[in-house]
Amino acid sequence: MLSKRESQLIELLLEEEGFQPASFFSEKLNVSNKTIYQDIQKLGQFLNRFELKIEKKPRIGIYLIGKSTKKNDVKIFITSKEALSTEVKYSSNYRRVYLFANLIFKTDKKRYEYFEKNIGVGKGSNNAILYPMENRIGEKCMDQKTFIVLLICGVIVLLIALDLNARRKLKESIHKKWGRVPYQPRFDKEKSLKEAWLTEKEFRSWSSEVDDLTWYDLDMFEVFEGINLTYSSIGSEALYQRLRSFDFGKDQQLEKLITFYQENPQTREKIQYQFARLGKKDGNFTKQYLADGQSKQIGHVGFYTFLGLLPIIGLILLLFGQVLGIYLAIGSLIFNTLYYQVKKQTLETEINSMGYLVSTISTANQVAKIATPVRDELRQNVKPLKDIPKFGFSFRVKSGSEAEILFDYVNMMFMLPFISYHFVISRLEKKTKEAMKVWELLGEMEVAAAVLNYRTYMPITCQPEFMNNGVEAEDLYHPLLKEAVVNPVDWHQNILVTGSNASGKSTYVKSIAINCILAQTIQTALAEKFTLQHGHVLTSMAIEDDLFVGDSYFVSEIKSIKRLLDQVEKGERCYCFVYEILKGTNTIERIASSAAVVRWLADYPSLAFVATHDIELTEILKNECENVHFEEQVTAEKGISFDFRLKKGPATTRNAIALLKVLDYPGELVENAKEEAMYFDQNRTWRVFE
Repeated sequence: MLSKRESQLIELLLEEEGFQPASFFSEKLNVSNKTIYQDIQKLGQFLNRFELKIEKKPRIGIYLIGKSTKKNDVKIFITSKEALSTEVKYSSNYRRVYLFANLIFKTDKKRYEYFEKNIGVGKGSNNAILYPMENRIGEKCMDQKTFIVLLICGVIVLLIALDLNARRKLKESIHKKWGRVPYQPRFDKEKSLKEAWLTEKEFRSWSSEVDDLTWYDLDMFEVFEGINLTYSSIGSEALYQRLRSFDFGKDQQLEKLITFYQENPQTREKIQYQFARLGKKDGNFTKQYLADGQSKQIGHVGFYTFLGLLPIIGLILLLFGQVLGIYLAIGSLIFNTLYYQVKKQTLETEINSMGYLVSTISTANQVAKIATPVRDELRQNVKPLKDIPKFGFSFRVKSGSEAEILFDYVNMMFMLPFISYHFVISRLEKKTKEAMKVWELLGEMEVAAAVLNYRTYMPITCQPEFMNNGVEAEDLYHPLLKEAVVNPVDWHQNILVTGSNASGKSTYVKSIAINCILAQTIQTALAEKFTLQHGHVLTSMAIEDDLFVGDSYFVSEIKSIKRLLDQVEKGERCYCFVYEILKGTNTIERIASSAAVVRWLADYPSLAFVATHDIELTEILKNECENVHFEEQVTAEKGISFDFRLKKGPATTRNAIALLKVLDYPGELVENAKEEAMYFDQNRTWRVFE
């Protein structure tokens, strides 16, 4: 049977009317000249059957000799089904596939004779097939390489573009948030802030602290949130600490930073941007590490270093042809990965906290490059810690990306977080003083920006003046009220404030207490003018039953008053704010005890502001205290209304009985109530009902 190529060669010979060189046929059939001559030799016997012969003339070519009728018979035969049933493997397409498959899937070398035997072509034909294939494969590989390079470059460009876009948006956000009420939806939980403050109290003391009862009486955490335009936990912790503890005396550095930010808003935004890049992390425990890093050790660094070196030793042995190397490398990598996962479950808090600590030092390095009033001091203290950020890759925040997953596996296999952890801890132990100063300076820089923003968006603010006699203020108001009514303060002796419920007594008292704290902590008062003497601020207002201790309301109240008296007894200036003093007991004992407490306070260099409903106290203590009050108007048309304006003297109006009438209580009941009240006013005793 004829192969397809042989049939094609005969067809070409039949078409030609003269001699043609072998190259003419090899080009047509995409084979070598040698293959053409080999095929002619094979066709000789076949053509003899038809009385035909291929004549070869050197340097002229080849030609098919015979009668035209015989040539026609051959043409009919080669187009018949019998001739066309030849094996496909001799086709050019099959030969290409066969050659390519052998090159790809066969590992042993093949000689040209192997292909000549199996697919009937010689070396030249093989090369004629292979050269185009080689070019095509090269082009395809080049296309794939180009695609991969372009893809990698595209991904890098995309990541850079996304990062630049994120930075741009962050800068825009910082700019837009300025001069507005801060909004912090996810971070700065008070539990975390308080833990950091309590830790700092272990190695630092202040002139005064705002205790828990005072803090919660005055809703100071809400006040804190109104000031808290900070972008890192370092800043929010510093602001919380400043509002809860302070030294007597003006903080010159705070005002210097505030003035600098006010004059250099672009620099302020650059600094805030660095803190925003650091971000916030509740429960970061950095203060604990700075205070006592030794207690945070997580094992022997030598052990972790040994485990981390084992895979490297295995790879080195493998390079020198040692079979042991592959077992050591694979075994140690598997063990390290498993051990890391087990150990990480118990040390995740430590590793995450260390990550935030290292990031903070990196931020300090960046901030120290910006010209500020504290740059020299910051540079001096961050310099001994400059090597720590190099270990930041070991504590990378896991974002879930492929790159982060790769970093995580590298960390596991070589125990990098545990080794880096020990290095950082050991460096902090040697440079604790410098590290603490870095944290303090960074905190002050963020606090200053937050305070300036607070002064910017609040309607009325002023810097307080400090004097040695009482508290004075003009147009003072409460920071948590949207439409607060302003009132004056002239507080040089103990004051009793009276008035009806909801008339403004407690709001006024709290506004003074809050401003006494803000004036001494962030040197800002919510008033046109505010002067005071440095002193402790204590309140006893929102008393509740203590179910855990088992104290009743009255017991909780007298304990609250006692802590206030204990502080006053130390002889330092105290500002005491009490609402409804000892209201948890009967009228006679409440009035008697209240009067005794106020008179006792008058013997010490402190001032008390007492809000009460007991009109009797205004009479009993008129020589000991100044009286002020708030009043209301009750009309049938408008009901009860208040102007929330402070007035001199004790309250002279009552609204309870009048309100009964407004709310349509029975007329007889209202009249009886009026008569009994009038009888008591005239006789100072109650009439017995018959």
